[in-house]
Amino acid sequence: MPKIEVHGVNLHYEEYGKGDPIVLVHGMGGSIFDWVMQIPFFFKMYRIIAVELRDHGESDKWTGSYDIKMFSDDVAELIDKLKLGKTILFGVSMGGIVVMQLALDYPNKVRALVLADTQAGLSEEIPTAVQEMFSMAQKMSGEELALATMKFNFTPEYIGAHPDIMKKAIEVSDARDPSSTFRAAEGLKEIDLRERLKEIKVPTIIANGEDDPHIPLSQAKYLKEHIKGAKLVVLKKGRHMAIIEKADEFNKAVLDFLKKVKA
Repeated sequence: MPKIEVHGVNLHYEEYGKGDPIVLVHGMGGSIFDWVMQIPFFFKMYRIIAVELRDHGESDKWTGSYDIKMFSDDVAELIDKLKLGKTILFGVSMGGIVVMQLALDYPNKVRALVLADTQAGLSEEIPTAVQEMFSMAQKMSGEELALATMKFNFTPEYIGAHPDIMKKAIEVSDARDPSSTFRAAEGLKEIDLRERLKEIKVPTIIANGEDDPHIPLSQAKYLKEHIKGAKLVVLKKGRHMAIIEKADEFNKAVLDFLKKVKA
């Protein structure tokens, strides 16, 4: 599997298809698997580069301090080294914050933003139960963490009907060091892009699970109100990983959006 060196670390990435480039950025504790339902759909029309951030997946481990700008700088250098030019960026959850930061710092590298179940900074609305889960999970193995957070990411109906997806999600989680998730979480505490959202000038679509317990729908509405011209798509009954559970709706809405961007 290819790796690319950026800022002294090797990032694992996978590349599919040809055409206008799209870079996919996963969420906290995630991996390329976050985009399991998008890669086979979009690679038929676009050049897809799915990257794993440092200390995630197969990328180099990292023991230093975390911040969102570090991640966005890494992705910006990847864009340069792969000579992608102006790029469409997809980001889910923490990955959404990463690509927004990149769009603010490197507007000449960004053609459009696709933001899924994300926010501009930590909100007081984050449920206490989720905060308690983060605290508990520091004592869990990767598999235990995946099982405990499954109900936040998917509806019970989807979990029951898709054992193959659940098995793979558990395998991916079990392969990682859970402490990396919490080091990344520490880096989120200081981030707040709310005052800068008005600086984002590229076409933007926001998609959010209607019942996301991690990031309330109000956060997506806030992004829509403060990013000029942004479009909001609500994925009915979707939870935090609605890009998987509601992939058909998400993919169609994003493809329609991207066709307008190209036009």
